Amino acid sequence: MSVELTTIYLYKTFAGIDTADATSDVAIAQGIQHTSSAIEAYCRREFTQQDYRRFIYTRSQPTQLFLPNAPVTAMRIASLSRRNALHVGSTHPTATISATSDGVSLFSLSAEGGATSTDISFSAQPTLADMATAISAVSGWEASVPRGTPTTDSSLFVAPVNGSRADGGLTATIEAADPTDATSFRILDSEAGMIELAGNQLAFTSGDIDGIFAWYEAGYTMPTDNEAHTALSVQGSLPDAVRLVANRITKALLDGASHDSSMTKERIADYWWENDSGSATKLVHSFAAELAPFVHHDIAERSLYESF
Repeated sequence: MSVELTTIYLYKTFAGIDTADATSDVAIAQGIQHTSSAIEAYCRREFTQQDYRRFIYTRSQPTQLFLPNAPVTAMRIASLSRRNALHVGSTHPTATISATSDGVSLFSLSAEGGATSTDISFSAQPTLADMATAISAVSGWEASVPRGTPTTDSSLFVAPVNGSRADGGLTATIEAADPTDATSFRILDSEAGMIELAGNQLAFTSGDIDGIFAWYEAGYTMPTDNEAHTALSVQGSLPDAVRLVANRITKALLDGASHDSSMTKERIADYWWENDSGSATKLVHSFAAELAPFVHHDIAERSLYESF
């Protein structure tokens, strides 16, 4: 998801540029995009407020968990275990199935070496039964919901998997969070992304640490300009410190942009741009101290995350 950690209006105000002067708006917008991507990569997190679905793996059995996105504003559901959701097979000589946060991907190779890839989204197939039917409708593929798993379970609970084999008589087993094993959590520290078990269970059991499913809302609302970029239409909740760093890096990019037209770069307004964020990636390290409170760390007693 593309996110902008500052706006054209905020940048112009910071840089002392007339907000009514739109001459360099395109260059500023591209600079903001490069900068925002570099900051998120450096901080190892997404800042924008949205719903997240994560399978969390821990090295210990804690009573608290650190979620990889913050601040946590709401807990939707948390499940402590998984169960088999789909059995998938294929008659193709080579076939694999993968699952991401958006859906499943079927990949196959014919005997002649022809590759075919088919993506099936969860939004189009909201239940496990729908997903099994959609997979079976693809030539050379067959899927079913295992006995004992409700066919009406949401496909959004499917766990991520990369390239599980479904050829040569093998059946790929796709797992999903078990919504019947949901438990109560409370937000212990919103800004840190820390939640803890609520109720009578004092700690996670050894089975729980195989993959706890958490569906939650987290992040900040982003500042948004009006259509003319002459004022903010939405102030947003993003911390001022992050916006300031975004403005400073964007200014450094613009101030340092090469005017050497002999170089292989893209010209936007008065600036020559490389078509990547490499410069922003280098600059962001100069603001390590300012960004330190917003960097996500995976340490021994925190959680290992399977990105979803």
